[in-house]
Amino acid sequence: MNRMGWDIEELVTYHLWDNLSWRKDFDNLYQIQKINKRFIRRLEKKCNVHQKQRLERFVVTETEKPKNHIHMIVETPIHLSKEVMLNNIIIFMFFI
Repeated sequence: MNRMGWDIEELVTYHLWDNLSWRKDFDNLYQIQKINKRFIRRLEKKCNVHQKQRLERFVVTETEKPKNHIHMIVETPIHLSKEVMLNNIIIFMFFI
């Protein structure tokens, strides 16, 4: 077990489309938040995580650098292997 109390986790970093990368205003950050939420919900659905047991995650939106980008730590459910979880994450990265 690590510091966050999770047995297995995945570290994900992704960059956004150009229309979301440069602006730092509230509306842009709200759009990024919606994209993160949609990504997590799709991943939970694919991983067969039910309503009461959501995936634990820690999301950071970096806006201090010239381009906005996201760092995310996502729990891997115990019923999935690390490889299957990575495949699920990679599949949904194309839908962001």
